[in-house]
Amino acid sequence: MTGENSPSGKGAEGLAERVGAFYDATELVWEAALGRSTHHGYWDLPIDPSIPLEQAQDRMIDVVGIATGLDAGGRLLDVGCGRGQAALRLAGATGARADGVAVSPFQIRIATDNTQRAGLADRVAFRVADVVDLPYPDDAFDVVMLMESACHFPDKPVALREMLRVLRPGGRFVLEDVLMLEGADPERWAALNAEIPAAFVTSGHWVALLEAEGCTGIAVRDLKPPWAPPTPPNS
Repeated sequence: MTGENSPSGKGAEGLAERVGAFYDATELVWEAALGRSTHHGYWDLPIDPSIPLEQAQDRMIDVVGIATGLDAGGRLLDVGCGRGQAALRLAGATGARADGVAVSPFQIRIATDNTQRAGLADRVAFRVADVVDLPYPDDAFDVVMLMESACHFPDKPVALREMLRVLRPGGRFVLEDVLMLEGADPERWAALNAEIPAAFVTSGHWVALLEAEGCTGIAVRDLKPPWAPPTPPNS
């Protein structure tokens, strides 16, 4: 999903802390199962099980990266950056500057170590921060990107307003996430929300929020079935 910020507080308490604690506690489990990235994979159809998960995860980052339109003169903010793999890959490919924020201190330590190993510390930086209180000035970024993190935001309108605050007029907002289908059983999703610290919504919900904030050029792309969750296709 992409949209442009047309020229033109704090969210619910508790969930950010639970999200940070969840990933602090489970990050090494994710690493053991999925390797250096926890992003979803993107395979061509028919899915070829010989394509490794890591390659498919990088392809998903590339698909999202194309939507950002990022170039060497740009600056990217990756909200819910996790281990920093997406920001590092896009900064390395485009020459852009990138910042990433997450509520898990453990993830940010890993992302910072990855930055040093990639030799990108002069252009990429990560820090612990909540989406409802971003430590950046107004209009600081050309692109705000989210990959599988928006589902964790309890107060999405407040989060969106804060992200748009740091996005320059005419900048691009790009969101890739697990979303409910229109008409999906709300009780089934409520059960999933209770299992992990998340609050899943539909793409229409996000479109309505973006329109309410005056965003234009909104486009929605359904990435399934080439998309797959972060598990190997032959698992």
